[in-house]
Amino acid sequence: MKTRERLGLRVFSWLAHAGSIQVTLPRGETVSIGHGSPSADVEVTDFSAVTDILRSGLTGFAEAHMDGRIETSNLPALLP
Repeated sequence: MKTRERLGLRVFSWLAHAGSIQVTLPRGETVSIGHGSPSADVEVTDFSAVTDILRSGLTGFAEAHMDGRIETSNLPALLP
């Protein structure tokens, strides 16, 4: 796993504040973070989304989601 992917997983670990999350990276690798319920999945289609999240936090996440660089089937489970 590349350094930027490890950093990306650390960024997404804050989303697993009260449950579990499955993160699929642009290369197709899937990693589980956290445990319990609620559960959610996140697919990162463009790694620039991680930069936006680091720069702007939840706003960066929202923009990446609206742009289609991050996809999820359970958005409410990801929000604090």
